[in-house]
Order: sequence, then structure tokens, then C-alpha cells
Amino acid sequence: MKRVIVTSPKQAAVAEGPTPTAKEAWVVVKVHVAPMCTEYKAFAEGRNHDHFGHEAAGEVVEVAQPGRVQVGDRVVVMPTNPCGKCVYCLDGDYIHCQDGVDFAAFHGSRHGSATMAQYLIKQDWMLVPIPDDVSYEHAGMACCGLGPTFGACQRMQVDRHDTVLITGLGPVGLGG
Repeated sequence: MKRVIVTSPKQAAVAEGPTPTAKEAWVVVKVHVAPMCTEYKAFAEGRNHDHFGHEAAGEVVEVAQPGRVQVGDRVVVMPTNPCGKCVYCLDGDYIHCQDGVDFAAFHGSRHGSATMAQYLIKQDWMLVPIPDDVSYEHAGMACCGLGPTFGACQRMQVDRHDTVLITGLGPVGLGG
């Protein structure tokens, strides 16, 4: 499969890598959209060389066992690889999980962990269905484009009549 690698500051290339395969409750997703978020900092500095991207929207193309998704489902790929068993994960706050899955140890390499690639592998419970009337491009904004801003507005009890100041127009700021 093709994937993006960072070769030096503000330089990237397309490289070949092995296509991941489904395993247990981990499914293979064909990436249609992978927005750039905080990766831009790594790209600008030349870091994060061979596994780039953490959010995406795509289509399930392989499952190892029956589960929450099936081949053909359109899904948003949530970031990180949490354990799925701790109190944070069970409460839906997986972003705070302290016992995340060691992707390389579980799969034998990091190939398939990044979203700026043709394919990736992800736990089925970390995939959110995309409604039929929502494009991949719009669905790709569900993670960092809208999630953090929406959560912050909920915590602050902001409603449609409130006026707020957003300082910064990165992906999260634009979501506001």
C-alpha cells in the first residue's frame, strides 16, 4: 500500500508499505479522507517520519470476525488505540486511557497505524458510522475538527445565544 512519509522539514513523499490485515476485533479501513491536524507541526519540523496521521474517514474492507462493523460500512476513524476496558474507555472518555494498546507489539509493526495511507487497521469500537447523506470530507472533520470544540462548548454550557471568542484558526479553532 502507499503511505505518506516525512523526509525532512516541510518535505513528504509517498512510500510503499505492507497492507494491514484484520485481526480479532481489529478491522481494515480503506482511507478516503485524512485531514491534517497537529501533524502539520511534525511535517514542518521533519519529525514523525514513517507513520503520519491520526484521524480519517473511510470504508471497512476487511473484518476478521463478526463485530460492530461489516465490510462496506462507511466510518470515521477515531484517534489513538485505547484499551477498551478501563473506567475511562467504558465511560466513553477513551482519550484519557492510560492502558492503551501497544500497536507495534500487538501487530508486529507500526504499519497500518497511520491514517495518511491507503489502508489502516483499527479496533471496531473506535469506528463511528457515517450517515448516507454525509460525505467522507465532512465526516473526516468529526474528530479534531469538531470533537474538541463541541466538548469544550458542552463543558462551558455555551448555547446558540452566547457570544464566544475563538483565538486561533487551526483545525480545532475552525471547528468552533
